[in-house]
Amino acid sequence: MTSTVLLTATVRPNTELFVAQADHETRLAQYRTAIARWADLVRSSDVDLVVVETSGAEPTSLLSDVPSPLRSYVRVISYEAADTDNVRGKGPFEVEAIRRGLAAISQESGDERTVYKGTGRLVLTNAGALVQDLGSRSVRIRMTADRSFADTRFLGGTVATWHRVLLDDTDQIDELAGIYLEHVVAGSVARAAAMRTINLERLPQRPVFDGQSGSTGETYTSQYLRTPERLRRLGEDLLASIAARKQV
Repeated sequence: MTSTVLLTATVRPNTELFVAQADHETRLAQYRTAIARWADLVRSSDVDLVVVETSGAEPTSLLSDVPSPLRSYVRVISYEAADTDNVRGKGPFEVEAIRRGLAAISQESGDERTVYKGTGRLVLTNAGALVQDLGSRSVRIRMTADRSFADTRFLGGTVATWHRVLLDDTDQIDELAGIYLEHVVAGSVARAAAMRTINLERLPQRPVFDGQSGSTGETYTSQYLRTPERLRRLGEDLLASIAARKQV
């Protein structure tokens, strides 16, 4: 195994800011289902899985839906985050979870290990096509055309690149001021790409998610897409293709 999928999870939200689904029983049930599906996806892709939970939930409670033969593919790190950053929203808690996961991965596999960060309650149904080993300078991420907003539901780089670039400006997160993790990651990546210290790469396919977002409450499904959604995705893919051809 040369790649790791890192999922962040919070059964009991550390903040009330911008949390659409706060019921911890509902969240736990969603995490259980999603982690079981992730475990099956990474098994078939020969990738391991690290789950970092920030509210002190029992690791075994998150794995109850994972079949016993698949549990060896999943490592759960659970801790109770301090509430010192809850006035800045959930972003700082997610960053701390990512840092803890990266530390564990680095200790076991080194800083050149490829790590893709996902979201614990959203399953990536085409993970097998998207999780690929990356070079030491590579970053794979989806961003808006002006590079002002990054899709942090799924992105990848080596452990070293996560520390050096992707998490470089995260102390600037302030959700009350409208500055989210997505903005600071976009800024870090755009700057590093302009200075040619990273190779900014597109994902080989558009990520397809299943599950409910805890931030917005939006439900994603890969099975049944309404016609407007299909048209939106077709338009988005066309625009992304045109933008890629225009990039230097």
